[in-house]
Amino acid sequence: MSDLRERLNKVNDRLDELEKHPSELTKDALLTDIRDLYDRVKQLGSAAVVPEPAKAEKEEVVEEKPVEPEPVFEKEELVEEEEETHPDFEMKEEEDEQEETIEISDPPIFLEVEESVIAERHKLIGAIADSEKPNDDKILAGQLGKKPLEDLRTGIPLNEKFGIIRGLFAGNASDFGDAVLKLNNAASATEMKHYLEIMKQRFGWDVESDAYQTFSVYVERKMMTLQLSNANADQ
Repeated sequence: MSDLRERLNKVNDRLDELEKHPSELTKDALLTDIRDLYDRVKQLGSAAVVPEPAKAEKEEVVEEKPVEPEPVFEKEELVEEEEETHPDFEMKEEEDEQEETIEISDPPIFLEVEESVIAERHKLIGAIADSEKPNDDKILAGQLGKKPLEDLRTGIPLNEKFGIIRGLFAGNASDFGDAVLKLNNAASATEMKHYLEIMKQRFGWDVESDAYQTFSVYVERKMMTLQLSNANADQ
């Protein structure tokens, strides 16, 4: 045990040295001392006396006496005589009741189905009739498209101007005013088409949009005015 204490004191001294003068050499020396201490403790542990395992006590075996089952006496069940029934008569009555139930419940089902079919037929006829009705907006637009327009600035209604400005000019009223001025001052329908094509490319218009379709109707009506005036001038 004194040897073990000396090794432990040596490890403590080496730790103090490492704290004051840390170096790789001191660290390696400390590890060597720790290994020596570990090996010494391990040798000391292996020399200890291992106690013998305690002997297992023998279990006392207790013989259990078999339990004899008690005799079971079955009780005789008293079966009462069933009253005589008339199966044929009862079956006939049940069939008659079922027939009566069917006769009563069938008519409402057919009536409901028939009413449902009639209602669906009326809906279908109404939908077809609505689809065949002429679209008043399209007729009005077609009629307006046939009339010449003298001035784009005053010929486009205010509510449609707002839609055109939002849809074609990104909400910029100044760009809309410049475009209308150029188209309005064009000398011919060809010049108007040229200006319209330039604007279409500049603003990236979608020709399928509602705003473009509305604007093009008024532009075409203005072109009709120029074509008529040019035709009269040639005569």
